Amino acid sequence: MVDDGADHARLDSQLSDQEHARRRRAHGAPGLAYLGTRILLDRRAFQIAIMAQPLCGYVMDVLGLRIGLAIFATAWSLVNMAHGLAHSWQVLAGLRALLGFSEGSANPAGMKATAEWFPASERGFAGGLYNIGASVGSMIAPPLVVWAILSYNWQAAFLITGAMGLLWVVLWLFLYQSPESIPHCRTLRGNTSLPDRKSFYRATAIVLPL
Repeated sequence: MVDDGADHARLDSQLSDQEHARRRRAHGAPGLAYLGTRILLDRRAFQIAIMAQPLCGYVMDVLGLRIGLAIFATAWSLVNMAHGLAHSWQVLAGLRALLGFSEGSANPAGMKATAEWFPASERGFAGGLYNIGASVGSMIAPPLVVWAILSYNWQAAFLITGAMGLLWVVLWLFLYQSPESIPHCRTLRGNTSLPDRKSFYRATAIVLPL
């Protein structure tokens, strides 16, 4: 009798699980295809928004490199931190788009900095130097994010990286100067001597590890 009762209980449990699964499918519960589609949309939102680089470059042309990049980097940091508050894939997709737009300022800013500080004959080296930052960031970010998730939670990964971005903005504003703001620079483009470029190198030094 006890065995029969246990068998009936197990059978009822199995039937209940099957019924729950059927109902979840009937009501459109998320499966792998559903989640894959949402992840794809989030990624596409970022990739489409980052193509607004010409607009980012125009804003920095109007406002100047120092202030323009500070605004975009601040926006990137705050949007990155806001990812930790996302409660649906729609919100996440919107935040990914905003992140992509603000991150699209990086390459125009690097090109503008090298054009302001270096003659055409030396811009290849300078451009290669600031582009190292993307590779260094790709090496540092994964272990940092994993550490934040394991030590705290997934939201902390966004908060920590966003806070680092805000710290970068402070260092950028403190260290970077445009050539026209330095009295002893002879011209805005092309003829600055190596000692005059220390502002560029100081700013590059903080870009590389971040």
